[in-house]
Amino acid sequence: MSAVDNLIQKLASATVEEDSKDKEVSFVGKALTLDTEEDAAEIVKAIEDCPGLTTLQLEGNTVGIPAAKAIGKALESQPDFKRALWKDMFTRRDKTEIPQALSHLSKGIMTANAKLVVLDLSDNAFGPRGLVGLQELLESPCCYTLEELHFNNNGLGIQGAKLLSESICKCIENSRRAGTPMKLKIFVCGRNRLENDGAISVAKFLKELGTLESVAMPQNGIYSPGIKALSDAFYANSGLKVINLEDNSLTEKGAQYIAECIPSLLHLQMLNLGDCLVRTGGAIALANALEDGCPEIRNINLGFNEIDITGGLAIADAVEHKENLETLILNGNNFGEGGCEEIKDRMKELGKLKYLGSLSEDEGKTFFRLIYKVNGLTSEHGVITKCSPKLNFLNDNS
Repeated sequence: MSAVDNLIQKLASATVEEDSKDKEVSFVGKALTLDTEEDAAEIVKAIEDCPGLTTLQLEGNTVGIPAAKAIGKALESQPDFKRALWKDMFTRRDKTEIPQALSHLSKGIMTANAKLVVLDLSDNAFGPRGLVGLQELLESPCCYTLEELHFNNNGLGIQGAKLLSESICKCIENSRRAGTPMKLKIFVCGRNRLENDGAISVAKFLKELGTLESVAMPQNGIYSPGIKALSDAFYANSGLKVINLEDNSLTEKGAQYIAECIPSLLHLQMLNLGDCLVRTGGAIALANALEDGCPEIRNINLGFNEIDITGGLAIADAVEHKENLETLILNGNNFGEGGCEEIKDRMKELGKLKYLGSLSEDEGKTFFRLIYKVNGLTSEHGVITKCSPKLNFLNDNS
């Protein structure tokens, strides 16, 4: 497993600690096609036979409207329910079915007056329409207690982001009026085509929260205007430990916005800006911010960002006093073979070489000397190639 994969895995596994007394009903990966109420009978029975149910996992099945209605009805008698782990459960369902199915499930939770802690609806491609079936739940007292909200790979788009933001903003306002302010800690919303307008909408409720510890919004087509709104929101959440904006188009300007909020994030442990076009100027801005900030930083991903050796060395110098550093990813940049060696040497000097990830996919160009003799005369030609693998040409003694 690569260093990048390790970083993503750590992010994906970030979760709120669970109570040892949790009671779970799980149908994960059963590949059940639940069209009718009769199809859902096994799940309904499992719910009814588990008084004090706290967790229901339905990932990897497909739930239609009548089945969702039956499951929702069963949830009405479960006031202790708090973890709805409902990833990937609408495969092959028409987008007009999903809002109604979600509405039935929501009704069950609200009737029970349950207090949700985790709501995970990732990998359900319901688009903006899906939010229509969730709005009432998201604005209700059942969500005042939410600590984790996962909307990864839902196809929300800009409109879906706006609907989500409106509902969560109302939830925050209502919860404060009730004297139980919402304290969301983990928000995941990757691969949703949010673009700038969607990111700006989401940033509105993130800024209102102030309690975030982890935010992941990779692969959303967000450019610097959206990043500016998000960085303002991050600034308002001083307890942030994880920021993952991988595979968005920050450019140097967006990287500078992130750099501006970094000094306020004293507890930041993971910064993932891989494949974000931060380039050398952005890397230097981030390095300047990291040098004196983020004392608890553990993982930094700045891979595949068109950073040259100047920016790479600046980042290396910035981690000199980071005592908790575990991983620094700088692969896929434009250092060249000599630059890669410089980075390694600098990290070695700082006593942190073991934390540097592979540089095997460096995109830098470098000149190798091709020396040959013709009629007793020595001639040299530059050959342009990638840093790795190294080409072996004729040496001076050939």
